Amino acid sequence: MNILFFYLPAIAPERGGVERVTAVLADYFESQGHQCFYLATIDENADVAHPRRQFFLPDFEKTDTPKNLDFYKKFLREKKIDIVVFQGGHKKFPWVKFDGHPPLICALHLDPCAYDAIVRDKAIFKLRKYSPLKKALLSPIWNTLVVPAKIALRRLKKNAVYRWNYEQCDNYIVLSEAYCKTLAAHIVGGDCSRKIASIPNPCSYRPIEENFEKERILLYVGRLCMNQKRPDLMLEIWSKIERDFPDWQLEMLGNGDDADEVKAIAEARKIPRVHFRGFTAPEPYFKKAPLLCMTSSNEGFGMVLLEASAFGCIPIAFDAFPTARDILENGKTGILVPPLDTDAYAQKLRSLMNGKTSIATSACKENARRYAIESIGEKWLDLFKNLT
Repeated sequence: MNILFFYLPAIAPERGGVERVTAVLADYFESQGHQCFYLATIDENADVAHPRRQFFLPDFEKTDTPKNLDFYKKFLREKKIDIVVFQGGHKKFPWVKFDGHPPLICALHLDPCAYDAIVRDKAIFKLRKYSPLKKALLSPIWNTLVVPAKIALRRLKKNAVYRWNYEQCDNYIVLSEAYCKTLAAHIVGGDCSRKIASIPNPCSYRPIEENFEKERILLYVGRLCMNQKRPDLMLEIWSKIERDFPDWQLEMLGNGDDADEVKAIAEARKIPRVHFRGFTAPEPYFKKAPLLCMTSSNEGFGMVLLEASAFGCIPIAFDAFPTARDILENGKTGILVPPLDTDAYAQKLRSLMNGKTSIATSACKENARRYAIESIGEKWLDLFKNLT
């Protein structure tokens, strides 16, 4: 079977979760005798992991051009593609599904309602830049009028995108059972249940049997993006507890559009022992860090929770998105904190850093095994077989 993964950027696994998942799935499919290709619309000069698989549409500026469509049709014919997986299911598939198109799967790697948290986060940061008086005057207006209006507008736009993709695809795949109903609610009219299904992401790493010597490190791994990832909350939480743990360090891995702003916050508040490492392989840090901190206000899946678990690194996250509860059993395979409650988060960290926990690293590793590529990959292959 020849499988095409169509995604806007090139598949460079170090860049993000969707890219890592795509590479892990493709590696597994090829180990099972299938052939995989990647097609992108943006050439970011990324260091792609598999140049043999990666191809680019000729027009980068706009996707839905006649030139790109001709290239796409020719690519499908010449590579004898049997299945297309559109990994950008939160955006509009660029073409009407034409006659002779192989089965199309749209994969949505976000919470279908992610726009809600994104709009609220943006409002917080916009108001934060105003003087206290102006903020006090504007906050009621923003919270009661502006933010709800922006969310309603975003919902209308997403309704159109989800409906379009639903009409073009043979299956719409989400990351949690909870998202099936949420996505269906955006698609007005018709029975959505026959096309929408859930398949979780696989863990990128196999659980490591070795017990690593852990150091006094809190680890953050994620984009430095104020919307969704909320690295500013990580700094706020660390500032609440760092005086009581002078021999601990905060390691922050990742980069993003707000990297300079995040670093400026740390510098302006004189928050000590914070190390920004940029884009770097997280494995060495998973091995030596005992705790993984996620401060996201919303995630499609939260794969880093599993990746850390595979190395016996106990994850802690806000209970702010459905897949957090899918992945972690509070108090047994990780810690869930009430959404955006930084005081509660800091208190949980205090207990963990003082060694007051009943969570065994072996339980974390066993939890990661539930998402082994062999299990998740077979779910995808079963779906492919049903469609071809």
